[in-house]
Amino acid sequence: LPPQGDAATSSGFDHLLFGGDVASILSKKKQSLSLPPGELSALLYDLVDLLESSLPDQIFMKESSTPSAPPAMSGDKTVSFNLDKPHSKGNVKLATDFLVDSALGLWLRTFRPLPWKQRRTLWPTSSSNVGDGDSTIMSMSRMDDLDTLSLTSGFTSRTGKTLAEKEKRNLRELVEDLELDQETRVETCTLATFYFTHKFDKSRPFANDDLEEDAIDFVDTYGAYLDIYKCLKSAGKFRSGTLIKKLVEAARYDQAHKEAIKALQKPNVLLFYQPHMLSALLDLIPSVSSCTSGSDLVVLAVSAYPDVQPWYVKSVLSAESGFYMSYLSSLLHHEDGHDAARRDSALVKEFCEILTSQGNSEGFFHIASRGDPSSRLYFRDLPFLLDIGMRMEEFGLALNLANEIISSRRYRKDRSILSSVIQRLSLISSKAVEGAGGELNTQLLCLVVPFLSEYASIFKSAGLDIDLTSELTKVLQVCRAKSQNDDDYSTGNIDACISVISENSPPDKVLQVLSQWDHLSMHSSAFVDAIHTCLIRGAREGVRSELSGSLLRVRRAREEGRRPDLVTTSWYDLEQDASQDEGEHEKDGPTIWNSVLSGSVPIHC
Repeated sequence: LPPQGDAATSSGFDHLLFGGDVASILSKKKQSLSLPPGELSALLYDLVDLLESSLPDQIFMKESSTPSAPPAMSGDKTVSFNLDKPHSKGNVKLATDFLVDSALGLWLRTFRPLPWKQRRTLWPTSSSNVGDGDSTIMSMSRMDDLDTLSLTSGFTSRTGKTLAEKEKRNLRELVEDLELDQETRVETCTLATFYFTHKFDKSRPFANDDLEEDAIDFVDTYGAYLDIYKCLKSAGKFRSGTLIKKLVEAARYDQAHKEAIKALQKPNVLLFYQPHMLSALLDLIPSVSSCTSGSDLVVLAVSAYPDVQPWYVKSVLSAESGFYMSYLSSLLHHEDGHDAARRDSALVKEFCEILTSQGNSEGFFHIASRGDPSSRLYFRDLPFLLDIGMRMEEFGLALNLANEIISSRRYRKDRSILSSVIQRLSLISSKAVEGAGGELNTQLLCLVVPFLSEYASIFKSAGLDIDLTSELTKVLQVCRAKSQNDDDYSTGNIDACISVISENSPPDKVLQVLSQWDHLSMHSSAFVDAIHTCLIRGAREGVRSELSGSLLRVRRAREEGRRPDLVTTSWYDLEQDASQDEGEHEKDGPTIWNSVLSGSVPIHC
């Protein structure tokens, strides 16, 4: 037959293989047992489409007498919707529950489901399913992946099948397509997917094994009709590795899955994640044995988040595997990580635990240290981070975290958390006294002592039994016990400890500690220096609390015979406001500063 285009060529082969009546046979459409009734499916599909795409804001119902008049002129009835109202959301939920629990359950019994191997009949592939950049990688066709048909040649490129045999197979697919109405096929697949994603969505993760078994049985029965991508996303929310495995098995009958597997297995090929790659990516991850062999998959798996869930990667690989460690580090990287993943509390906690086991303090600082700009990108559970900081012996960071906890209104009212903070402070002070190499860690002790002095009142107001004098005394007792039991411990550490306490604690508390310390010699240089320091600090604090800096500047200005420059005082601001109102200034007469300078300001007590 001379070639006259695709339609003429196909028609010619129809006559050659099946005779002249083939056209009339193909033109007859019969109701297939593999699809439900078309009208019922169309009705349910419209309702599902309405629920998933949301209702319009308004619906105009035209009168039959004036069909062409606009709504404003014809007096048509207008129905308005507002889905933000609670009752509107309730109506949507009722409609969804009716579909899932009643209507779709009965609808599924109206047809005989096809097996998985017939997915190509229900999901005919086309180039429209693929991104523009992947057309060469993910070539879609109706033939098997090893068959490439050329109408201009008598044989295929990889097999010895004749052109007539290939055309016969294409004709069989055409018959199948005609038997399965295209609109009903799309509606059936959409409804089956909607049922799966909503029926088991009420329990995330699955509350019991029965729900998981029901979901697996549904995939076994109706897997040919399911949108694999949407179902895999739902299975990820259900946290069911068995269900994901079952869906991947069904996806292996898809041409898109086969082509994606080939593309992902090619070395040194730059690929960008596309939704149709999800099943192939989940299929290949369990076979990765090392980080080096799966470095490309790590990048794709990170870019596929949240479609690819970290719990799944961890479940199919050991937590200590190089792939999982590399994947989690890339996913939560402080610069190139995924924003949503860095806000996941469970994921951040798991990452911190891994950093602790590795001794990676730098990575932990990016999350825990408030001074690091990257810390704002992460979910920060302060009590948990404090515990990790103590385990990593990053005591300076731990004190900063304790400061954040006490400053937070959320944690300040929690007695259990404040009690744990006190325990951590006691441990840090013991570590500071213990020091290293027989020397007291004065730098760390200088951080702990003022911290206790600053927040002791807050702890006490929260109902916690803490006394600053007792806590400081305990520090001295630990230091003395260490000097007696450890020959390498320097004898000057006790004097250094007394000096730190006297310089960083309230003077009255220091005097109480020294008066209660029985092991201190009155002639000790440390004792004399501590008393001297307390007296100086007490005098300075008294001056700051009792004398006003403004009065001192006024006194100096009075002695020099000039007007004081008190820009920061409220008196000056009042004078400036008064001077702007000329009438009021003339009424009140001279400003207060003339009386202050002359010492004639009346003070009413």
